Parts: sequence; C-alpha cells; structure tokens
Amino acid sequence: KSLMNDQFKELQQPLKDGYDIVIPGVTRKDITKNKHKYYKHGKQVIHHNLGTGIANLPFDYIAYIQHKIDELIKKYSRNTRSVKSYDGPSASNISENTKLKLQVEIMEQEKKEMEQDKKEMELENKELQQKVGSVYLGWEWKENDGTWKAYDTKIGDKIEDMHTGAALGYKFSGNGQQYVIKK
Repeated sequence: KSLMNDQFKELQQPLKDGYDIVIPGVTRKDITKNKHKYYKHGKQVIHHNLGTGIANLPFDYIAYIQHKIDELIKKYSRNTRSVKSYDGPSASNISENTKLKLQVEIMEQEKKEMEQDKKEMELENKELQQKVGSVYLGWEWKENDGTWKAYDTKIGDKIEDMHTGAALGYKFSGNGQQYVIKK
C-alpha cells in the first residue's frame, strides 16, 4: 500500500496542472473470464484493470487501487469520461485541448454557481425587506421637557436639502408653536 500511495501521490501535480490521466478500464472479456476480480457481493466495485493481468494482485490490492482512483476523481476531477476508443488529436495535443475544454467547463460552472448565488441573495434580500418592512429615517428634536418629537417627512426632506448655516421656519401642528430650524 505504501508503494501505491507514493505512486498515486505522483499523479496529483499533473492533475493540478490540468493534464489527463488515462486509466485502462475493464472489458467485457475481463469480466467474463475473471468476474471475481471486479465484483463484490454481486456488484461491480472495480472499474479498472490495473494489477488484474500479469501482476494478478489479490482483490484487496485491486480494491485499494480503486479507492485511490476514486480519491483522485473526487479531489481533482470535474468531469470524467469512459472512452472506448480515441480518434482525436495526437497524444501530444490531448492534454492542452482537454485543459482548454476543462477551463471553459469550469468557467461555465462557476457562472452558473454565481447566477444561483445571485438568485439566492435576491431572495434573501426580498425576505429581509418583507420582515423589516419600511424603515422611517427622519429628523427629530428634543423638547424642553426631554421628549423627542419627529418632523414630518416633508420637513425632513427640506432639512436634508438645507446647506450648513441655513435656517428654516417650522410650525409644529402638535402644539402650534413656531420653530426655526438651523443646520
């Protein structure tokens, strides 16, 4: 297992760099001849043929290899494919072409995720607005008796529009008194 761990560790950097790793799959012929190497409890659990031929590794080792492959897929792959035959570009171009395709796929996925995040944020904002309702931001003053009085919104808007040092006359309808508001 230590040897296999070291060998699989060496595969991490090429995957990080966007390269492909081709792992030979199981053929029907392999399964027909050696079903015991690929199946456990009636279910196929091994999807590669590493160590199944000349090396003839025990099932536990082959299962461990599958486990390491699954770890690589989980950690580094966004899109895996089973390919029966390959008629594409030469081997020297495979990695670069695939790297570009994966970059496009990643960008498209990130765009979808960002759009989903935006929708979620808009929904959260809408829910928050419904919970909070309308918020009154206005101007108040403190009476001589210590109570606070609020200006109506029209006067509040006028106060906001005033320049520093300006004055505004105001008659409070609650007590009929005249006030001069200075900013």
